[in-house]
Amino acid sequence: MKIRDLLFALAITAILLSGCSTSSFQQTDPNAPKPLRVGVSGDNAPLIYEAGRGNFEGVEASFARSLGQELGRPVQFVKMPFEKLIPTLQRGEVDIVMSGLTVIEQRKTLVDFASPYMVSGQALLARTASGSFYDDPRIIFISPCRIGVERGSVGNLVAQRAHPQSTVVPYSTPAKAARALSEGKVDVVLHDAPVLWRIAAENPGANYRIIPKLLTKETLAWAVRRGDSVMLKEANAALAKWRSNGTLNRTLRTYMPRYDIMESM
Repeated sequence: MKIRDLLFALAITAILLSGCSTSSFQQTDPNAPKPLRVGVSGDNAPLIYEAGRGNFEGVEASFARSLGQELGRPVQFVKMPFEKLIPTLQRGEVDIVMSGLTVIEQRKTLVDFASPYMVSGQALLARTASGSFYDDPRIIFISPCRIGVERGSVGNLVAQRAHPQSTVVPYSTPAKAARALSEGKVDVVLHDAPVLWRIAAENPGANYRIIPKLLTKETLAWAVRRGDSVMLKEANAALAKWRSNGTLNRTLRTYMPRYDIMESM
């Protein structure tokens, strides 16, 4: 009898302890705001980059934190390769993509874009030894060359229209493409202008330079899931407020003070 009583007591104790543990683990404030899950690539400075493990900086990181404050929601950055940003957004695993996305027709069929926040474009990095050959970047459409691009980027799409005998070489990041250029593995790098400006500025002794003339002129914007009218309205409201009070322009100039080709929308 005593053994049965002991076993019964132990069983009850185990159940109670188990229940307390689960309850403690699951205790959350049901009224707490949901985190704003922001999809980023984390390797496109000055637009978005990882300054330390999990510490994101740049134009988009600043915008994301400001948007979180506007909405009263904590910000959760979700890092992934650039080419996975839109598919992840479509699956509902992030709420918004803030990673220097260029607005193009192909992407408009996949996501809804907020109002553009900046004018940008595609530019070239070319080796200094090439002289003035690439000063007009349109030369890539009439002369074959090896073009380094970031996989899944607009630069990758534009490069597909280059001279038919050109070779397009994809890399996981624009920095790796620039390294390949320095090593003579490609002839030029085609990517978003502000990112290439930053790469060139951070590597003053490199054997390449940025071509000042833009190959294309485009706009950058945030992306939300198709049909997510609430998120889209909130994003556009924040942008309108920041345009009005100067926050938008100040943020852009904080991270790109000497880039005079771009202009805030």
